[in-house]
Amino acid sequence: MADEVFLVVAGAALILLIVLLINRRYKNRQYKNLLIEKKKSRKKVLFSIMVMVILVTLVLSIGSYYIMDKNLFTLKQEIKNINNNLNITFNSINYSNSELSKLEVTKEKYQNYLEQNNTELQLLLQGDEYKLHNPLYSEAVKFMAEDKNINDSLVLDNAKSNGIRCAYAEARTPDGSHCLIAFDTIDKGMIYFEPNTGYLVNPLIGKSYVDCVSGSPYYNITDDTISQILVYW
Repeated sequence: MADEVFLVVAGAALILLIVLLINRRYKNRQYKNLLIEKKKSRKKVLFSIMVMVILVTLVLSIGSYYIMDKNLFTLKQEIKNINNNLNITFNSINYSNSELSKLEVTKEKYQNYLEQNNTELQLLLQGDEYKLHNPLYSEAVKFMAEDKNINDSLVLDNAKSNGIRCAYAEARTPDGSHCLIAFDTIDKGMIYFEPNTGYLVNPLIGKSYVDCVSGSPYYNITDDTISQILVYW
């Protein structure tokens, strides 16, 4: 807009300058010559003015074309920048959609994980494992001393009814296996008892079972070397 105003002002100034020059020339001529060549001068003046008008119009047209071409180039650059920004925006949207899909998969995975944990928690709350506790060494010894059951299943049930966590265990030897009751005590770790005698047993692999029992009478048998210790909670 500023360029167009400049061209218009420049054209008007050029026309005014030409008119002033022609007018000055016209006045400086002798009066007589002016009367004689009045008609010719008028035609020349009119012709000159027309030529000037055509030249100014041509200059203005060329200037306007230049300005329009410049504006068109600027407009094309702006459209190009807009298209680039649109491409960047579309790529960002596609990336965001991809990340969102990943988050949805992760969300579903964690939801399944939480549902599974909630299910396991409900099962624990409904069962006895949640209510049982690992006893102290003295508590386990006292329980076995007071328990009069000789059957391992009855001992296990009685321990659970007293809130004590215990397990069935086996000390295996080449000649068979020995049934034991196991406790994971808080202060002394795993300890074992015979359910039928109540004797404390400290089974060690490679050692004779008889030598592991804290009680008597016990007699050696053919081969009672402990080869394996199994615990079933």
